This record gives sequence, structure tokens and C-alpha cells, in this order.
Amino acid sequence: MRYYDIQSHPQGLGYIAIEYRDPARTKKTGWKSQNHCSQELCETEVNLRKAFIRKKEEQSK
Repeated sequence: MRYYDIQSHPQGLGYIAIEYRDPARTKKTGWKSQNHCSQELCETEVNLRKAFIRKKEEQSK
């Protein structure tokens, strides 16, 4: 299972989403979203990422 956290951009330029492998959010996967001006756009990108991962897992079966 993967977990996502939407955070303020480190330079204060909007928001980014970061993907983690654990619920404590200590192990990053290396994926992060593009910089977005609103949290809703980050949520959209997270949903696209989830769909991509689901499709990739189905293909590997």
C-alpha cells in the first residue's frame, strides 16, 4: 500500500504531493508530484498516480 501527503512547497511556491511506503510516512518511494498552485490539483495528480500503479500491477499478474 502507498500513502500520500500533500505539503507546502519548500520554497513557498504552492503544493506538492509525496508518496510513502508506510503509514508513518518515513519511507519515501522517490515519487513526488509536480508543483501545483492548489491542493486540489495535487489530489488530481495523486489519483492519476494511483490509477497508473493499479494498471501496472494488473499487467504484471
